[in-house]
Amino acid sequence: MLKKIRNMADRYERNKLCIAIAVLSILIFFAPNYRKGLIEGSDAPFHLARIDSLAQDLSKGIFPIKVHTELGYDYGYGVGLFYQNHFLYLPAFLRLLGCSLETSYKIYLFLIVSAVYLSAFYAAFCISKDKYGASIAAICYLFSHQFISSCYEHFTIGSSVGMIFMPLAIVGMEQFLVKDKPPVLLGIGFGWVFAGTP
Repeated sequence: MLKKIRNMADRYERNKLCIAIAVLSILIFFAPNYRKGLIEGSDAPFHLARIDSLAQDLSKGIFPIKVHTELGYDYGYGVGLFYQNHFLYLPAFLRLLGCSLETSYKIYLFLIVSAVYLSAFYAAFCISKDKYGASIAAICYLFSHQFISSCYEHFTIGSSVGMIFMPLAIVGMEQFLVKDKPPVLLGIGFGWVFAGTP
């Protein structure tokens, strides 16, 4: 038992710089959200209404939600028929727990940002076997124009979530084509890209 604890401490000591880089990168990317209020992108009203109406429909006991009953001037709107809701249940659940719409979205965005960094790091490390190179690749992916504009300009939640799984699809493709491994990660990555992107 003591040997396992020593091994964990040694691993932490060797990876301390990579962990610090990850935490700092995520906190810097998330910095515009430290102020009060939301950064309103072009799709913000639509996606925030989706989250809020999901929470209201869940509180009525409706699940799965295909028609958002609170949208469309209370006539209902079939958002769930065209846009996948499964990644929006987390902020809707936070709304049910009493968080404001702003707080629940910011928690959700922080989790997306963290997951994007970690998936990019994992993919780059699987391909290069270099943790510092993987850190640089993850920073470049996190601060890419696509992800910044998706989070802060256009407010497109689906493409933000899709960027979590794209690195997994890329490493799965590399494993399938170069290493002749079964395309498990390729299927998982592309499957969730399609499932998460409305």
